[in-house]
Order: sequence, then C-alpha cells, then structure tokens
Amino acid sequence: MSSKIDGVYAAYLSGLAGQGFAMLLFDEQKISGADSGGVIYDGEYSETDNDSYSIKMDVKAPPNTPTIQGIMTGPRGEENHLVFDLPSDFLKRDFVRIETGNGAVNAKLVKVRDI
Repeated sequence: MSSKIDGVYAAYLSGLAGQGFAMLLFDEQKISGADSGGVIYDGEYSETDNDSYSIKMDVKAPPNTPTIQGIMTGPRGEENHLVFDLPSDFLKRDFVRIETGNGAVNAKLVKVRDI
C-alpha cells in the first residue's frame, strides 16, 4: 500500500558545526538514503493518530568522519538510532528539528518526485 509521503527527497541538513545534504527514498513505510560523506540512512515510518509520521532510523557514519554536529566519528565509525515524529506539514516548514545523541540537526525536506 502506497502512502502520500512516498517519494524521493532532498534533505538539506544543518548542525552546530556545519551543513550537509542527503537523498532519501520513502517507499512503502521504508526509508533509505545516503549523503556525500558516506553516511547511510535506513529506517521505517508509519502514520500516527496525531497527524504526523513516526520515524525510526539508523544512521551509520563511516570511520574518522567529521559530523555537522561538530564531532569526529571514531576508527569504527558511528551508528545512531533516531526516533522522532515528522509533522504531516513538513514540506511547508522551513525545517524540522531532530534531536540526536550528538546534538540537534535541522532538516529541510524537499520532495523531488513521487514514485
């Protein structure tokens, strides 16, 4: 079953120490993507009763890489599990704030196309 959120997205990201860009695919309650720094995004989403989407996502960064939050990943890289709500009007917002273990990230999602 397809959802109205399904599509290809450009994610413009900013943190305390920098900016980033990722491409994400939302398809049939799955999320996958990557960015130019080698970070891999893998997760799932579901619609909630409170007019939002519940996001659960693993973010895997490669070894010895600086992050937009201002830390350096270690020699084994780093993996974070994020759980957050994405408001249903996220495309109309300037950004969505996502709290991570390494600090906040502001994400502006732009839908590139439906699938």
